[in-house]
Amino acid sequence: MLVMPNGYKRCTAIREVNADADLVFSRILDFAAYPQMIQGVVRCDVYRRRLRPPATMNTYAKYRVRELGVSLEAFMAHEYDLAGRCLTFSLDYGRRSDMSDTVGYWYVEALPDGWSRLYYSIDTALPPWIPPVVRDSLLGLAAKRATGWVEAETRRIADARHVKAGAHVPAVGLRVRRLGTRLQLGLDGLSARCRARMLGGGGE
Repeated sequence: MLVMPNGYKRCTAIREVNADADLVFSRILDFAAYPQMIQGVVRCDVYRRRLRPPATMNTYAKYRVRELGVSLEAFMAHEYDLAGRCLTFSLDYGRRSDMSDTVGYWYVEALPDGWSRLYYSIDTALPPWIPPVVRDSLLGLAAKRATGWVEAETRRIADARHVKAGAHVPAVGLRVRRLGTRLQLGLDGLSARCRARMLGGGGE
């Protein structure tokens, strides 16, 4: 977790997942299933979708998160670049959220061996009414869970497919890399559009 000069907290991570990129992104885009997939997410209701030709999907969703006795409601705007496999997100600033601000991205890179490399970064500012020690605990939990749920969900689906096909379920080889403060390493693989949107967000 990196503290930015303007007070935002930044969490960045890279995880290599034993699944193809399309399957990985299908989990990230399944907003309605977030309460079943992500610990702490109580509800996630999509209230608007818009497809913008040629290959951009905008999805707006209302989140309710509960953790350590704190409940927060946030309206989020997501923009998915289908060709670039990049999803950027921020608050829907036309609606009132409990979060002070949040902005970030998901990016999935297809690897030659059939694995996928998942990049994730988020800059967050929690409201001042939450005590500092609780804010730090909340953000710490979020950082630990940031990408693990994606790996778990893709593995669950891949295993189910193997069982249905009567095939042997292969052993898992987990490869995890964390960026820490070296965000530029993760940005090197991003499309120009995704990189520009993220760096123009709340944490810079």
